[in-house]
Amino acid sequence: MGATPVKGWPYPVGTDKVVDGDNAIKAVADMLDARMGMYVCKPSTVLNGTINPDGSVTANASSGWVELRGVFSAAFRFYRVVYAITGGNAVAAAARLMVGTAQVQDAGAYPTQRWFASGSSLQGAQSTDNLAYIGSVLAAQHQGELLVFNPADATQPTSWVGSDLAASLPGGAGMMRAVNAAEDGIAIQKTAADTKGYIKVFGL
Repeated sequence: MGATPVKGWPYPVGTDKVVDGDNAIKAVADMLDARMGMYVCKPSTVLNGTINPDGSVTANASSGWVELRGVFSAAFRFYRVVYAITGGNAVAAAARLMVGTAQVQDAGAYPTQRWFASGSSLQGAQSTDNLAYIGSVLAAQHQGELLVFNPADATQPTSWVGSDLAASLPGGAGMMRAVNAAEDGIAIQKTAADTKGYIKVFGL
Protein backbone atom coordinates (compact mmCIF):
# COMPACT_ATOMS: atom_id res chain seq x y z
CA MET A 1 0.00 0.00 0.00
CA GLY A 2 1.17 3.46 -0.85
CA ALA A 3 0.15 6.76 0.70
CA THR A 4 -0.16 10.29 -0.63
CA PRO A 5 2.52 12.57 0.87
CA VAL A 6 0.25 15.44 1.98
CA LYS A 7 -2.80 13.90 3.67
CA GLY A 8 -1.70 10.30 3.96
CA TRP A 9 -4.57 8.69 2.01
CA PRO A 10 -3.71 5.01 1.37
CA TYR A 11 -3.98 3.47 -2.10
CA PRO A 12 -3.02 0.14 -3.69
CA VAL A 13 0.15 0.06 -5.79
CA GLY A 14 1.04 -2.09 -8.76
CA THR A 15 2.91 -4.68 -6.70
CA ASP A 16 -0.06 -5.32 -4.36
CA LYS A 17 -1.88 -8.61 -4.88
CA VAL A 18 -5.41 -8.50 -6.28
CA VAL A 19 -6.47 -10.88 -3.51
CA ASP A 20 -5.60 -8.14 -1.01
CA GLY A 21 -8.09 -5.72 -2.54
CA ASP A 22 -10.41 -6.04 0.45
CA ASN A 23 -7.61 -4.86 2.73
CA ALA A 24 -6.99 -1.86 0.47
CA ILE A 25 -10.68 -0.90 0.57
CA LYS A 26 -10.74 -1.27 4.36
CA ALA A 27 -7.64 0.94 4.73
CA VAL A 28 -9.29 3.70 2.69
CA ALA A 29 -12.57 3.36 4.64
CA ASP A 30 -10.72 3.53 7.98
CA MET A 31 -8.92 6.68 6.88
CA LEU A 32 -12.15 8.33 5.72
CA ASP A 33 -13.93 7.39 8.94
CA ALA A 34 -11.16 8.95 11.02
CA ARG A 35 -10.78 12.19 9.08
CA MET A 36 -13.98 13.14 7.27
CA GLY A 37 -16.69 15.26 8.89
CA MET A 38 -17.24 15.46 12.63
CA TYR A 39 -16.84 12.45 14.87
CA VAL A 40 -19.93 11.70 16.98
CA CYS A 41 -19.03 11.02 20.61
CA LYS A 42 -21.50 8.58 22.11
CA PRO A 43 -21.86 8.74 25.91
CA SER A 44 -21.06 5.58 27.86
CA THR A 45 -24.23 6.10 29.93
CA VAL A 46 -26.82 8.83 30.47
CA LEU A 47 -29.07 9.96 33.30
CA ASN A 48 -32.58 11.24 32.51
CA GLY A 49 -32.16 10.47 28.83
CA THR A 50 -31.89 7.82 26.14
CA ILE A 51 -28.94 7.21 23.80
CA ASN A 52 -30.07 7.02 20.18
CA PRO A 53 -28.45 4.90 17.43
CA ASP A 54 -26.90 8.04 15.89
CA GLY A 55 -25.15 8.87 19.18
CA SER A 56 -27.47 11.71 20.16
CA VAL A 57 -29.32 11.77 23.47
CA THR A 58 -33.06 12.25 23.86
CA ALA A 59 -33.62 14.17 27.08
CA ASN A 60 -36.66 12.80 28.88
CA ALA A 61 -36.35 14.20 32.37
CA SER A 62 -39.53 15.28 34.06
CA SER A 63 -37.23 17.46 36.13
CA GLY A 64 -33.54 17.82 36.84
CA TRP A 65 -30.38 17.41 34.83
CA VAL A 66 -29.68 15.34 31.73
CA GLU A 67 -26.23 13.82 32.22
CA LEU A 68 -24.01 12.64 29.35
CA ARG A 69 -21.39 10.51 31.09
CA GLY A 70 -18.13 9.35 29.54
CA VAL A 71 -18.56 11.50 26.44
CA PHE A 72 -15.22 13.39 26.68
CA SER A 73 -11.83 11.68 26.43
CA ALA A 74 -8.21 12.39 25.54
CA ALA A 75 -9.01 11.42 21.94
CA PHE A 76 -9.98 15.05 21.21
CA ARG A 77 -9.01 18.43 22.64
CA PHE A 78 -12.09 20.23 21.30
CA TYR A 79 -15.73 19.20 21.47
CA ARG A 80 -18.91 20.64 19.97
CA VAL A 81 -22.06 20.15 22.06
CA VAL A 82 -25.28 20.86 20.14
CA TYR A 83 -28.60 21.03 21.97
CA ALA A 84 -32.28 21.74 21.32
CA ILE A 85 -34.14 21.48 24.62
CA THR A 86 -37.56 22.53 25.83
CA GLY A 87 -39.31 22.80 29.17
CA GLY A 88 -42.60 23.83 30.61
CA ASN A 89 -41.42 27.04 32.23
CA ALA A 90 -39.82 30.22 30.92
CA VAL A 91 -36.41 29.75 32.52
CA ALA A 92 -32.76 29.74 31.49
CA ALA A 93 -30.58 26.85 30.31
CA ALA A 94 -27.53 25.75 32.27
CA ALA A 95 -24.69 23.23 32.17
CA ARG A 96 -22.17 21.55 34.44
CA LEU A 97 -19.07 19.48 33.74
CA MET A 98 -18.84 15.94 35.12
CA VAL A 99 -16.24 13.53 36.47
CA GLY A 100 -17.60 10.00 36.24
CA THR A 101 -21.14 10.07 37.63
CA ALA A 102 -20.59 13.25 39.70
CA GLN A 103 -21.40 16.77 38.57
CA VAL A 104 -18.75 19.38 39.31
CA GLN A 105 -20.75 21.82 41.42
CA ASP A 106 -18.41 23.33 43.98
CA ALA A 107 -19.16 26.97 44.77
CA GLY A 108 -17.61 29.43 42.35
CA ALA A 109 -16.65 26.67 39.90
CA TYR A 110 -17.98 28.44 36.81
CA PRO A 111 -16.98 32.06 36.18
CA THR A 112 -19.39 32.92 33.36
CA GLN A 113 -19.65 36.02 31.20
CA ARG A 114 -22.77 36.16 29.07
CA TRP A 115 -24.68 38.48 26.80
CA PHE A 116 -28.28 38.38 25.65
CA ALA A 117 -30.86 40.36 23.73
CA SER A 118 -34.01 41.60 25.38
CA GLY A 119 -36.40 43.44 23.12
CA SER A 120 -34.35 46.00 21.23
CA SER A 121 -31.56 46.16 23.81
CA LEU A 122 -28.42 44.10 24.26
CA GLN A 123 -27.51 43.23 27.83
CA GLY A 124 -24.70 41.45 29.64
CA ALA A 125 -24.26 39.65 32.93
CA GLN A 126 -21.53 37.94 34.91
CA SER A 127 -21.85 35.19 37.45
CA THR A 128 -19.67 32.89 39.55
CA ASP A 129 -21.78 29.94 40.59
CA ASN A 130 -21.95 26.16 40.91
CA LEU A 131 -23.37 25.98 37.38
CA ALA A 132 -22.77 27.79 34.12
CA TYR A 133 -25.56 29.61 32.31
CA ILE A 134 -25.56 28.71 28.62
CA GLY A 135 -28.81 30.51 27.80
CA SER A 136 -29.77 33.61 29.74
CA VAL A 137 -33.03 34.42 27.96
CA LEU A 138 -36.03 33.14 29.91
CA ALA A 139 -37.89 30.90 27.47
CA ALA A 140 -39.37 27.44 27.17
CA GLN A 141 -37.16 26.44 24.24
CA HIS A 142 -33.38 26.81 23.97
CA GLN A 143 -31.31 25.87 20.94
CA GLY A 144 -27.57 26.37 20.70
CA GLU A 145 -24.09 24.96 20.81
CA LEU A 146 -20.99 24.96 23.00
CA LEU A 147 -17.40 24.70 21.79
CA VAL A 148 -15.61 23.02 24.71
CA PHE A 149 -11.82 23.25 25.08
CA ASN A 150 -9.61 20.66 26.82
CA PRO A 151 -12.18 18.95 29.06
CA ALA A 152 -10.08 15.77 29.51
CA ASP A 153 -6.76 17.58 30.05
CA ALA A 154 -5.97 17.84 33.76
CA THR A 155 -3.15 20.32 33.12
CA GLN A 156 -5.49 23.09 31.89
CA PRO A 157 -8.79 24.57 33.01
CA THR A 158 -11.73 23.59 30.85
CA SER A 159 -13.40 26.47 29.03
CA TRP A 160 -16.18 26.91 26.54
CA VAL A 161 -17.82 29.53 24.37
CA GLY A 162 -21.42 29.14 23.30
CA SER A 163 -24.34 30.64 21.45
CA ASP A 164 -28.00 30.20 22.31
CA LEU A 165 -31.30 31.10 20.66
CA ALA A 166 -34.37 31.31 22.86
CA ALA A 167 -37.73 33.01 22.24
CA SER A 168 -36.26 34.29 18.95
CA LEU A 169 -33.67 36.21 20.97
CA PRO A 170 -29.96 35.40 20.66
CA GLY A 171 -27.46 35.11 23.47
CA GLY A 172 -24.00 33.80 24.19
CA ALA A 173 -21.77 32.73 27.05
CA GLY A 174 -18.11 32.22 27.82
CA MET A 175 -17.07 30.03 30.76
CA MET A 176 -13.86 28.80 32.35
CA ARG A 177 -13.41 26.29 35.16
CA ALA A 178 -11.44 27.88 37.95
CA VAL A 179 -9.10 24.88 38.45
CA ASN A 180 -7.15 22.42 36.33
CA ALA A 181 -9.04 19.13 36.23
CA ALA A 182 -10.00 16.35 33.82
CA GLU A 183 -13.72 16.09 33.10
CA ASP A 184 -15.33 13.35 31.02
CA GLY A 185 -18.97 14.40 30.88
CA ILE A 186 -21.48 17.23 30.68
CA ALA A 187 -24.89 17.81 32.26
CA ILE A 188 -27.51 20.17 30.78
CA GLN A 189 -30.86 21.36 32.12
CA LYS A 190 -33.58 23.94 31.94
CA THR A 191 -33.10 25.60 35.34
CA ALA A 192 -35.99 24.88 37.71
CA ALA A 193 -38.02 23.14 35.01
CA ASP A 194 -38.44 19.91 33.08
CA THR A 195 -35.85 19.19 30.37
CA LYS A 196 -36.81 17.54 27.11
CA GLY A 197 -35.29 17.55 23.64
CA TYR A 198 -32.00 16.48 22.05
CA ILE A 199 -28.28 16.78 22.77
CA LYS A 200 -25.40 15.60 20.57
CA VAL A 201 -21.63 15.77 21.09
CA PHE A 202 -18.97 15.83 18.37
CA GLY A 203 -15.21 15.51 18.69
CA LEU A 204 -13.24 17.95 16.56
